Amino acid sequence: MSLKCLAETLALIRSAVQTLRTFSGRTKMSTFPESPSFPNVNVTVAPIVAGYPVVRNGASTAATVSRSLLQYVALACQLVGAVVAPLAVAATVPFEPPPAPGAAVSYDGIYQWSTGQYLSLHQDEGNMIATIYFNKDGNFTFYTPDGKAMLPVPQLDIFDLLSGPVTGRTAKISGTRFHRACNVSYDFAFNSDASITVTRTAVSNSAAANAAGISCSTTIGAEPITLTVPIIRFNQ
Repeated sequence: MSLKCLAETLALIRSAVQTLRTFSGRTKMSTFPESPSFPNVNVTVAPIVAGYPVVRNGASTAATVSRSLLQYVALACQLVGAVVAPLAVAATVPFEPPPAPGAAVSYDGIYQWSTGQYLSLHQDEGNMIATIYFNKDGNFTFYTPDGKAMLPVPQLDIFDLLSGPVTGRTAKISGTRFHRACNVSYDFAFNSDASITVTRTAVSNSAAANAAGISCSTTIGAEPITLTVPIIRFNQ
């Protein structure tokens, strides 16, 4: 039993003894000061108080009731301790405040790059991987791994892979697009409304594009130089 509960128990016992001895008309015990709340009166106490018989011997009655009070208060202390102890432990768990303005945050998420195309961002502290995902309709065929059969594919799931460093609310992302034929670079600016302002800063041909006679400036240039890319929220 805690010291606080013990103190409360002793206070209850003192009050009970004082009350019983006052109503029994006997002289108060010298160890307990007189309480102005209870005048000295000589009355007949009911034969039963809280289930315990009351006898003429006030000291015996007080001792009996005191033992009962001690038992009940001790039990109450145990019950309160069982409830409060887990809360006290939980209170020691450090609180994690939200990031302060300008602090490092994560921009992970799926964004709408354009109609039918999606940007997926995966951040690891100061670095970020970006994939631009889209579907391509057509008449495609692929050999099975054992090379014995061909699988017709009417629609391909395709993605372009890019990456780069993140600094505050900006990122410099570069990689390849158009089946790795074109080298591209972008500046990402993360806005307060969870959108991204994407600005293309460079585009060039790879050796494969040159061999195929493809102009990446024309192919990638079909997109605007600057895009506003909103985040997709699946719960809205």
